[in-house]
Amino acid sequence: ALPSAKPEAISWKESDFKRWRPEDAGNGDRVKFVLDHIAQAATLYETLGVLPSAEEKEIRSAYRHISLNIHPDKVQNRGEKDLVEQAEAAFKIVVSAYDMLTDPSQRGAYDRSIRVSQPLAVAKTSRTDLTGMSFLKKFLGKFKNYGWDLKQKPKGDWEDEGGGVYVRAVGVKATMRHVVSGEELVLKRLDKGLTLSALKRLIVRETKRGPESRIELCKEDGTELTNDYRVSQSEVFALVGISLGPPVEVEV
Repeated sequence: ALPSAKPEAISWKESDFKRWRPEDAGNGDRVKFVLDHIAQAATLYETLGVLPSAEEKEIRSAYRHISLNIHPDKVQNRGEKDLVEQAEAAFKIVVSAYDMLTDPSQRGAYDRSIRVSQPLAVAKTSRTDLTGMSFLKKFLGKFKNYGWDLKQKPKGDWEDEGGGVYVRAVGVKATMRHVVSGEELVLKRLDKGLTLSALKRLIVRETKRGPESRIELCKEDGTELTNDYRVSQSEVFALVGISLGPPVEVEV
């Protein structure tokens, strides 16, 4: 049986932590309510609205309910650009909090790192602060050595957001490297299982060059690939047939 993610007994008081749920918004704007609470969270537990004594089942449930409310794809339908950007930033934080609190060893280390004798300070921020890189760096920087490192890329499938901030990659990443020019095209957040044919269509869309029949992709070592090959993990492909540089407008 897998070890429980329940933390060991420590010295904090649960009254120091703020518990909340998306449903607490009542008749108000639930999306904005959730984003505000994520921005104001002083700990990973408060990010998900649970207490340090929460069992893994409760953490999973909280993560699911929050995700249903602020997933960027859902917020996109509201047509509010600022709100979409805030949701994208908040969702990265929520996923990162969930990853740590459902990993027994990381959660135990995190619990020890926030053992306190005084009530935790509440961040005086709101959802409008979520899109600032300084906020993300400050938030992720709190948990250095527990999954995020502001100096080097952590082990695993993480993406560099700039400014020394790393977040969990969503999906897989495909890097196309031109065998002649050395130019690169990087496509992130691709669905696992994407076929090579679909990948070629994305290349045409991004480079505005084609047709697909001109694009030849193979492994870096030259291994040939068929069009039904599926991209199941982040990898690098060698490419010939079209240029990957920015399209050039020519007057005729």
